[in-house]
Amino acid sequence: MSNSFNDRQLIEISTKQIEDIVDPQYTVIVGSRADGVSFKVDIGRVCYTNRENDSGHSRDKTKSYITGLVDESTLSIERVEWLRRYLREILQKGLRDETVRGYLHNLRYFFDFCDFEGLTPAVNSVELNLGDFSYAA
Repeated sequence: MSNSFNDRQLIEISTKQIEDIVDPQYTVIVGSRADGVSFKVDIGRVCYTNRENDSGHSRDKTKSYITGLVDESTLSIERVEWLRRYLREILQKGLRDETVRGYLHNLRYFFDFCDFEGLTPAVNSVELNLGDFSYAA
């Protein structure tokens, strides 16, 4: 596996733009926290099995936003399809932006754990049950 990390195209999508999720691997979800401050979650990066590890839990850092670099050759089509379904599922429920933000951060932390500390890529070998949405690989 190469370690050729690069920037990738990004598409910012509001939590209200369900129909616009065409390429989840490029998706950055944008919304508003309960205190009115905007947030961005680069959820599309989990579609790449080789990517820069998060520098830390940036859930509360809203003043600066830095997207992670990825190895584009490690794009997982299974993850792309799964993430597309998952995003549509949670966004059409009409959840508060803060709730969506929490779901996405937890999902990202889960994939980070599986990819950086686990033995196999997450979607390829695990049943994932998040809220009312599950995926079995």
